[in-house]
Amino acid sequence: MMTHAIEGYTYPADEIYMLAYYVNCIFSDSEKAIQMAQKAREHAKITHCPETNMKQLLKIYQEMVGKE
Repeated sequence: MMTHAIEGYTYPADEIYMLAYYVNCIFSDSEKAIQMAQKAREHAKITHCPETNMKQLLKIYQEMVGKE
């Protein structure tokens, strides 16, 4: 759900050194951090939109019962 280095940073959970590296990246480049936060917020508005999610869920239920 997140694009690496665009909306945030991803790393393997057992690679703690990578977490430290990315935390350092965020604190050392505040402009990049602000840009990533804005992109993440924009993405969240789309993926967590109640109206869109409700419509999609209703569509799924209608398909399940054969009422397209």
